[in-house]
Amino acid sequence: MPADNLKLRWAVLSDSSAIAMLEFRSCAYEKRQSPMLMGPDEICALWRKRLTQEGNSTILACVEDKGKERVVGFLTFRGVIRNGKIHALYIEPAFMRRGIGRFLLDTAGHIVRMQGGTELEVHVEMLNYGAQAFYRTLRFCASGVRSGHLIIMTKEI
Repeated sequence: MPADNLKLRWAVLSDSSAIAMLEFRSCAYEKRQSPMLMGPDEICALWRKRLTQEGNSTILACVEDKGKERVVGFLTFRGVIRNGKIHALYIEPAFMRRGIGRFLLDTAGHIVRMQGGTELEVHVEMLNYGAQAFYRTLRFCASGVRSGHLIIMTKEI
């Protein structure tokens, strides 16, 4: 585990604001082909919708900070968890390179395997070389391109 006080839990609707703000702060690191056009309120509304829809399951990585829980990372599955499709993985910039992303992906792999799945899949922006290197260190391999700007990376588990 990356930190003694790191806790994982499933997200609930009341987490939408914390998730949205974390994504907003982290998206500068994605090297998106098109810039983020939504502001924090719009991202929050999007996450409220995602957290109430079937087919999205989000794991939060949290630490205790000044007596309160702070979300420092999250991973969202798209669709049936057994299929292993990861919609989003974001880490709070101040907490990057501390093993939280690796821990979330390892946990996701265990959950998918327990449900009978055999693979994880993520989509990474073509210009996000840091994320591509991160996934390669975890034995993900490029397996295709989606929408002309996303590299599909997969890993057998």
